[in-house]
Amino acid sequence: MNNMTEHNTLESLYKHIEGTIYTKYDVYEIRHLFEAFRNRKRQENKLDEANKAQWEIHALSFVVEEGEIRPETKQYKDGQVFVYPHVDLFDESTYEYLINPSCHLFVGYRLYG
Repeated sequence: MNNMTEHNTLESLYKHIEGTIYTKYDVYEIRHLFEAFRNRKRQENKLDEANKAQWEIHALSFVVEEGEIRPETKQYKDGQVFVYPHVDLFDESTYEYLINPSCHLFVGYRLYG
């Protein structure tokens, strides 16, 4: 796999993902690519790109089964329920970005089928 330092822009990261044979089962690997990109952009203080990568991470964190999209949930022994991602993480600009046709096809396919 290509070294993350080669991906200086989201566009180059999208091209890498589109040019690699990933399946719906490789979501964690793709999330890891976006996490590494986000972390580097935060260090470079390029917060717009870091935020967009974070939106991709949130979008990829949804569970897609039988045509339904739902957040990951986990119930702890004490009865507390953990839900991620929560819809409060998304605002209008997040949705506008994620449905933009220039976003990479894997994420779009995963979310909008």
